[in-house]
Amino acid sequence: MKTLNSTEEKNEKKIAPKIDAQLRVLFDNANELKVCMLNSAGNIIGWNMSAEKLTGYASKEVMGKYYTDFISREERRKNIFKKILQTASKRGSYTAEGIRVRKDGSHFWAQTFITPMKDSAGRVKFFILITKDISREKALAQKKEE
Repeated sequence: MKTLNSTEEKNEKKIAPKIDAQLRVLFDNANELKVCMLNSAGNIIGWNMSAEKLTGYASKEVMGKYYTDFISREERRKNIFKKILQTASKRGSYTAEGIRVRKDGSHFWAQTFITPMKDSAGRVKFFILITKDISREKALAQKKEE
């Protein structure tokens, strides 16, 4: 996992409490949704309890880490996540379905929505990433096809 250097970490600590206060309601009430916040570079700066339950990672384990540990090896090799953040920045959001990885190495189908939060000059301050486990829906759809 790529982590923040000490200067980046200090800057993130200044931003994170402000973001946390602004989005606490979303974090606290997203029972079935993994919600995390990423800085403009893709490092994790916020992680809710549903994210912990879905991935197996506690907040303290992921803060400051680059998000790619939760995507497949193939997507990491293709540098897909960087492209996703760029697309979300340009279009205003990004939605996709794909395989995600838990701490124990198991996989699950996820539907993910990413939206950038921008400042008044249009620069990305941070991203909100919301993920829903859709493994059950995918399994039911596959059974119907068989």
